[in-house]
Amino acid sequence: MKHRCKTSVSNSGFTLIELLITLAVMIVLISAFAPSYSNVIESNRETKIQSELEDLFNMSRHEAVTQNKVMYLHFVGLPQNTKVTKDWCVVLTTSSTTPLCDASAVFSIQSGHHQKITMERAYPETYIKFNEVNGKPILSHLDPAGRQSVIKFYANAADVLEFKSNFWGRAEFL
Repeated sequence: MKHRCKTSVSNSGFTLIELLITLAVMIVLISAFAPSYSNVIESNRETKIQSELEDLFNMSRHEAVTQNKVMYLHFVGLPQNTKVTKDWCVVLTTSSTTPLCDASAVFSIQSGHHQKITMERAYPETYIKFNEVNGKPILSHLDPAGRQSVIKFYANAADVLEFKSNFWGRAEFL
């Protein structure tokens, strides 16, 4: 009996030239989408701080009414009309004296959690006072539309967001 052994060579896999072409196409696609991805990251940073500021403002109103105490929203380390990127915090307390960023507070937002965000306080006072009866902020300078600019912030200088409050205590972002 004769055994015939057939050896077949299969050509599976990539050749070197196919691998190089695939790699070149992937590099072109990645380099095209990288700038778009960085814009998404900046937008997410701005959305996060916007959400936290709005929550803090609403919490200030709620806590003033719930505790039946005047609440103070302090802007620590944020001089008026000066751009700051680090060592700032926004703190909610029951005291009118300016606290430290690490002080025990009802709630706070700190710069360490929002790196690469530039903040600028537009509000003329170092704190906003919230009425204990109805939770409305006691604002000092309203514009003709009945709003007060509080804070401006951005991750990209071309996309500055401005946080405003109206007479009724509603937060707006323009």
